[in-house]
Amino acid sequence: MLAEKAFLDIIVPTTTWYMIFLELIVIVIEAVFIYFLLERVAAKAFLSSFCANFITGILSIIYLIFSVEASYPFYLKLILAVIVPLVVNILVEAAILRLFYRYRTVKRILGTSMVMNLASYVLIVINIMPLLAS
Repeated sequence: MLAEKAFLDIIVPTTTWYMIFLELIVIVIEAVFIYFLLERVAAKAFLSSFCANFITGILSIIYLIFSVEASYPFYLKLILAVIVPLVVNILVEAAILRLFYRYRTVKRILGTSMVMNLASYVLIVINIMPLLAS
């Protein structure tokens, strides 16, 4: 069962530190995009990136554990484990960024969220593909 394997892979002590490290890299990548695309205040960029990724990280783990079965074909696993969470993350993180950057237009915030999530999802896709292939 993919959900069981994913859960066990996430909670293994060596994997947990690896996942935390990856999440920190994602926070840094997304903070850089926020810094350059929304406002040039580093502390606010890191705080907003941390908050957005904390919430979407929890959502992604929950979604991965409960949404994908090992018996699904690869393309369906890819859609359910990568594409749908990416779209959800873009929307949720845009909503969180809106709380930090109220004076920016929704279009600019949504665009920033899309760019930063596409950039950081490369790491996630590289790390989740072995789970999907099994």
